[in-house]
Amino acid sequence: MAELQPDVEVTIFEKSNQLLSKVKVSGGGRCNVTHACFDPRELVKFYPRGSRELMGPFFNRFAPGDTISWFDDRGVTLKTEEDGRMFPITDSSQTIITTFLNEAHEKNIIVRTQSGVIALETHP
Repeated sequence: MAELQPDVEVTIFEKSNQLLSKVKVSGGGRCNVTHACFDPRELVKFYPRGSRELMGPFFNRFAPGDTISWFDDRGVTLKTEEDGRMFPITDSSQTIITTFLNEAHEKNIIVRTQSGVIALETHP
């Protein structure tokens, strides 16, 4: 949203006080960014929880190729392991965290920690 509509205010709400803490530990601290599978119907098989929810709104609109390009455009090269998992070539989740934080700063995205979302409402 911040890229497509720079005049729109974007806020990220993080319930905990540690921003991106799950990214920090994912993939054993290396951050499993995506999977080298480019068919959405096959890709959801790697995400047994929530596969149906991911299929329509996510994997058909923003797929692994888009993720790879997004990181590549920001100077982060991803590598593919034998099992198809993709990690930054640095093998450090900090590379991904730094990229996200830099992007948020560049796009003037507001980040609020200790701010969980309880409900969302839309108004006409």
